Amino acid sequence: MSIAFTPTKIGPMHLKNRFMRSATYEGLADEKGFPKPQLFTMMEKLSQNEIGLIVPGYVYPIEKGKSMKNQTGFYSQAHADVWKESIKTIHKNGSKIMFQISYKGKPTMTIPEIEELIDSYHKASLLTKSVGADGLELHAGHGLLLSRFLSPATNKRNDKYGGSIEGRARIISEIAETIRKSTGPDFAIGIKMNGYDNIPNGVTPIISSQYVNLLKGKIDLFEITGGISIGTLRCKGRMNFLQKLMFVCGGFIPQTIFAALSKDQEGLMNVMENFQSLIDKKYYDGYCLEAAEYIKRNNPDAFVVSVACHRKFEKMNEILDQGKVDLISLSRPLIREPNLVKKFKENKATESSCKSCNHCIFTIGLGNPIGCSYP
Repeated sequence: MSIAFTPTKIGPMHLKNRFMRSATYEGLADEKGFPKPQLFTMMEKLSQNEIGLIVPGYVYPIEKGKSMKNQTGFYSQAHADVWKESIKTIHKNGSKIMFQISYKGKPTMTIPEIEELIDSYHKASLLTKSVGADGLELHAGHGLLLSRFLSPATNKRNDKYGGSIEGRARIISEIAETIRKSTGPDFAIGIKMNGYDNIPNGVTPIISSQYVNLLKGKIDLFEITGGISIGTLRCKGRMNFLQKLMFVCGGFIPQTIFAALSKDQEGLMNVMENFQSLIDKKYYDGYCLEAAEYIKRNNPDAFVVSVACHRKFEKMNEILDQGKVDLISLSRPLIREPNLVKKFKENKATESSCKSCNHCIFTIGLGNPIGCSYP
């Protein structure tokens, strides 16, 4: 049997194989954060198709932490309870589920605001556990709030939450400690974090590896991504004219106007970085793997996950077999083919048919739910 289809253990969580559905903004919730039926269907379909770990994405734990109109919320018992039956179905199908939590804000937030943030993660962990979820993942990548705490380029604080590796990682450490204390040892804690920022003076694999070394006693899973926001999702080759037009009209212009009107200089800088990054960066398979491999090599006792542009099954299995990482995480391929991993297992496919065109990302910029529109 291929190592990709052998069981593994992440902290307290046992997985049937080495495949993870990487958290992705689905855009399938109403304006109050309650999931639409299509979101449950999406997650359950993944569980029917041999995904070991499913991570619904970009969930906000408090109303002020919301950043997208149709973002899923997890800040009340009512938001949690609607997931009960779906989680039961996912478990019945042999998959595990952990929710990714994200929070809108700036690394310049006050100490009381940081305390409120930590408390919101604490409450979200209790809510997710109350309905049978197996764990929770902190979103600390792609230039989002926790990512900007970790990055030397954006964290300019001179208090205990900045100034050093330990200081910049402190907010993550305190969130993880609070979650562990309240949920106990049978609840997995993961983090999605940058192996590199791809901006001047940002996170590098060396810095990221130091963070993992600090946090591996508190966090069970490290999913290593890279870059700033939408620009991390590279296209094959350069964007064609239509893709550029869709991105500019659907995302760049509205985001720029919003950031300018709100006098959010940091947000405006982020949008500009995204635009430049998306146009300039070339595609290649597994473009975040080198960072993940470096981190694993320097932290062999940490559970490291590689995400970004894994397309060929033989290569994925080889990466796992060589011990470069512990798990393969897929996003865009599963948007196009929810049954891809099952097809791998049944020898009905050797690689994803995802073209890495990023049309799925452009649909989000246009205000639509995530989906593949490639012919």
